[in-house]
Amino acid sequence: MTAWEDWLENALARTPADAGRERVEHTTSFAALRPHFEQAFKVFDRLDELDARPASADDLVAGEAGPALVLRGDGTVAAANAAARDSLGLAAGAPLDSLHLSPGDAQAIRGLLAAPDTAAGGGLFFRAYGDDRARPWMMSLRPLRGPLTGGDAWGLARAAGVPDDAGLASFLDSQFGLSPNEVEVFRAISSGQTVADIAADTGRAADTVRKHVKAILRKTGIGSQRDIILLGYGIARLARAAGRGARADAGPDGGPDGGPDGGTRPARPGTLTLPGGRHLPYHLIGADGGRPCLFLHGMLGACHLRPRDVDALAARGLTLVAPERPGFGAADPDTGPVAGSPRRLAQDLGHLLDHLGIAACPVIGHLAGLLYAFAAAAELGPRITAVLGIAGAVPLVDRRQIEVMGPRQRLVAKTARHTPRLLPFVVRAGAALLARGGERAFMEALYDEGTLDRALCDSDPAVFDILRQGYLFSVAQGHDAFCRDSYHVVRDWTPLVAARTLPVTILHGRHDPVVGIASVRAFAARHPHVALRELADRGQLILYQDGALVLDELEALMARAESND
Repeated sequence: MTAWEDWLENALARTPADAGRERVEHTTSFAALRPHFEQAFKVFDRLDELDARPASADDLVAGEAGPALVLRGDGTVAAANAAARDSLGLAAGAPLDSLHLSPGDAQAIRGLLAAPDTAAGGGLFFRAYGDDRARPWMMSLRPLRGPLTGGDAWGLARAAGVPDDAGLASFLDSQFGLSPNEVEVFRAISSGQTVADIAADTGRAADTVRKHVKAILRKTGIGSQRDIILLGYGIARLARAAGRGARADAGPDGGPDGGPDGGTRPARPGTLTLPGGRHLPYHLIGADGGRPCLFLHGMLGACHLRPRDVDALAARGLTLVAPERPGFGAADPDTGPVAGSPRRLAQDLGHLLDHLGIAACPVIGHLAGLLYAFAAAAELGPRITAVLGIAGAVPLVDRRQIEVMGPRQRLVAKTARHTPRLLPFVVRAGAALLARGGERAFMEALYDEGTLDRALCDSDPAVFDILRQGYLFSVAQGHDAFCRDSYHVVRDWTPLVAARTLPVTILHGRHDPVVGIASVRAFAARHPHVALRELADRGQLILYQDGALVLDELEALMARAESND
């Protein structure tokens, strides 16, 4: 991660800027970044090895779905899993020649096993064939040192292609816009097949397959078929790492099991079926039939509130209508172009208000939810009467705004702004590393030691539990929704703010570690209808630390909106 940020920094240093604001967004080719991702995949492979801690070579390959084998230093097979035995006809003791390698691949493998420390990117790719020579397998080979080898260098080889998985097909479609035929060709090439192989298997003309290959190269921004293999390998490795680290401590419906301070499950859930068939889950929190207010969650905390604040809502006769935004929790994802996500959510909110019989109401935007709150105000007109932002996002379009962030937030923001097509890899890699490190690593990634928010989480387990459960809610379906939010917060969405003049209040802590107070001051100064209330001794976690203050501001804002009618 550090190497990736260093590369971005060097690239940005060569980019002209106007008063700190970027003139253009980068469209860097994947080929130029290949060495950095090779290094990242080397790290993930090492994590695979450490995670397995095998007692034998057989244990190391047993969990692989595709062909996998362990090679001794002399090239003989020490272990082969069932897929390798079935597809490649291999068994323990077989010589390297049994893989029917090209002379170049055989030489490269022997070189790696003889001198593993010189392996570029930590390993190499090669095509292996069974005795029938009918179907090649693209394999990745990396040096292996571990307890089963006594310190000698062996090699672990396994299938490198993208698994035949609907979720990964959706990923290739949503992130790169690949068609179903292009996804099929992508998988085939990343698994070792040639254009001629694909044409023969699918019955398509070779020229048609070549057109698909050219479209893949253009859409992904990579430079060659070898880069397709590397990208496919990276997707498979990161998916594997993220899947290993996923936790299963959420409740049966994906929500929290409850926290130290009495439970955080939102009350009165419902689900709206939208035009087109998508499902929008929502929660009604607080009083039955109270004065309604939309609540749009950010990327932390989800729709969860502390029980004392739920009770306070009921006592004040307020009801929060809290939808699960597309792609979060159990909500069906937004599969449209990323640029239109805020306005499409606003249209969904209009249908939700119709469903609940709400003519008009204010909206709360928590964290990144604030930009979607402004989108709702712009799209729904007078149906949105006021906007309350809590530690909300403002457009981060200047390098100096990003530099004040914590290390991991800064890396995600820079990637989202300058190389957005690579953002899913960075997010998935970071999530996998956090999951491996446990709750402490999760907290350290969010808030640095010595910050106000870190002190709150250390002293109040209920707050930490809300954040942890909110994180699980955010990544329940993967990371597409998180990536969409990250994309938007580093772009200029001020036209949404200027579209309507209505009462707006933003509550923001001077010690917020993600959105600096100077950025929020400048934002409020540019928009006369936006009032900023600075909290001198608060960070980002205002909602969970000062729930009563938030409700006071909400009622004051509702009164302002009513007086303007």
